[in-house]
Amino acid sequence: MSEDCRIDVWLWHARRFRTRTLAADFVEAGRVRLVRPGQGAVRLDKPSRKVRVGDRLIYVQGGRVIEVEILGLATRRGSAPEAASLFRQVDGEATAQLTESPAGAMSPAPDPPNHSPERARRTP
Repeated sequence: MSEDCRIDVWLWHARRFRTRTLAADFVEAGRVRLVRPGQGAVRLDKPSRKVRVGDRLIYVQGGRVIEVEILGLATRRGSAPEAASLFRQVDGEATAQLTESPAGAMSPAPDPPNHSPERARRTP
């Protein structure tokens, strides 16, 4: 097995994305940061960038900041338990700092009402 792996392939093998194309597009958009031991965070912009065991990835998915440590590399996309063994979710201070919203930040839109305004005005 190789000592490194393309970031888009690793994200797909680890089942973080449904397709490799989605993973590659996500990386190309600059949404993934790579933290190597002893180095700072680097924004990845090419799906061909290599990751190694011990690297950490920080990205936002589903409105949450996610930080994972790479524990292994795979040669194929396996089952969910195999994919789960490739990484460890990190609960670090860096992640907590990124998730804090500044004062006055927009809150999510409220749920739509169950009835139209016209229906609410009618009397039974």
